[in-house]
Amino acid sequence: MTIKVTDSAKDQIKSLVNDSQFKNPVIRINVSRFGWNGPSMDLVLDELTNNEQDVMKDNEVNVVFDLKLKDYLARGARNSLIVDYKKDASKSGFFILNSRASCC
Repeated sequence: MTIKVTDSAKDQIKSLVNDSQFKNPVIRINVSRFGWNGPSMDLVLDELTNNEQDVMKDNEVNVVFDLKLKDYLARGARNSLIVDYKKDASKSGFFILNSRASCC
């Protein structure tokens, strides 16, 4: 399983971290539910705890996965996530792209 944090996501995360009170910030990716096209995920800025075992780092960002998501991504050859941030005239936000997701 791999994680890729794009430069735009890294810049936005660093901005959020600078505004937070966290000493050891981490991006936590949780599964909110599973659907026909894979998991629906939430991204949360959180504090890294001492008992975190599976911290991954990409592009200077620490990331922790929900155990259900880690198990899901461990199955199969295509098993990566890309965390991206996009902003346009009408909206902005983080996007989590799942390499195992498929569509019709």
